[in-house]
Amino acid sequence: MQIQNRRNNLITILLFVLLCGLSAAGVYKTIYFSADIDESYALTMAYRIASGERLLVDMWEPHQMSAALYAPLVFLYKSITGSMEGALIFMRVAGLLVQALVSVFLYRTLRRDMPSWISMVLAFAYFNFTPKHIASPEFSLLFYWAFMVLMLAMIRYMQGGRMRWVVTAADALCV
Repeated sequence: MQIQNRRNNLITILLFVLLCGLSAAGVYKTIYFSADIDESYALTMAYRIASGERLLVDMWEPHQMSAALYAPLVFLYKSITGSMEGALIFMRVAGLLVQALVSVFLYRTLRRDMPSWISMVLAFAYFNFTPKHIASPEFSLLFYWAFMVLMLAMIRYMQGGRMRWVVTAADALCV
């Protein structure tokens, strides 16, 4: 029995290392080689908001409300660097950090009811597969993250959690 547990632990560790390596390759590709028209569109709208244009007054794009959540990151980047050079890479890194946090939340929620190796594989799958295969926090990914947080918070509440999980779910629903 003890040998079987050691074998299972070794397999889990090797699987974790393999998935980390593959994820690192995916992260590198996502940061430096991804290209999607929605990324530049979202960045442009966020830049306009960060530069002082007003929603529903100066801007009439259909996705402007989602750019309002993106704009503070653009403002922060522009304030620190003084330009927009490299901003898209910064946004991709910020998006990957959010994706990683939601993936950890997924893992920690699922491992309560299933073996940790299955939870780990599902969390890595979630981390590596996104709509449109981009990482910037643009409108479709905001929905993707918020919906996952909403579902996980409700699962946590149903598992006997506190009312804070209902509040977290409500916050996610507002995004």
